[in-house]
Amino acid sequence: MTIHAFVDENKVRGFLLVAALVKAGDLAGCRSAMQNLLLPGQRRIHFTKESSSRQRLVRDVVRRLPVEAWMYQAPRSMPEREARALALDALVRDLATVGAHRMVIEQDESVARHDKEVIYQSVRSAGSADHLVYEHLLPHQEPLLWIPDAIAWCWAKAGPWRRSVAALVPRVTEL
Repeated sequence: MTIHAFVDENKVRGFLLVAALVKAGDLAGCRSAMQNLLLPGQRRIHFTKESSSRQRLVRDVVRRLPVEAWMYQAPRSMPEREARALALDALVRDLATVGAHRMVIEQDESVARHDKEVIYQSVRSAGSADHLVYEHLLPHQEPLLWIPDAIAWCWAKAGPWRRSVAALVPRVTEL
């Protein structure tokens, strides 16, 4: 089954990159579940801007989805640009091992050019240039970007929030 990865980061306790992996056959159902969480007039879910009760609701929906999250954690002392490059490189290599088809990263114009350079090199050195496509999209363009946003927030918050999503996280790679 083809895998798609949806990527976001959290910078609260050092740099944390989170990739939510979704099988191709589950894409439509997961998108629908996330879009159903939107309130009237809302274009996207941004976990930090949601009320506590909405955060719990979003987290509970995410926990029921057929997804898993891979995390890439850098030490707090590592500069963000370096941490991001190492995390993206590690993610691309890991995605190559499972034959992933697509990687979507939440668009941030301040790092998009650097991301593309890192990913371009990583995809080629991992031998996946012919089958892994990647793109940057805004969060309102891809509801599945809301999943790594929620998981990253819960993980960074630690305590009960982290424990509540831990079952979705089979691997944490320390950079």
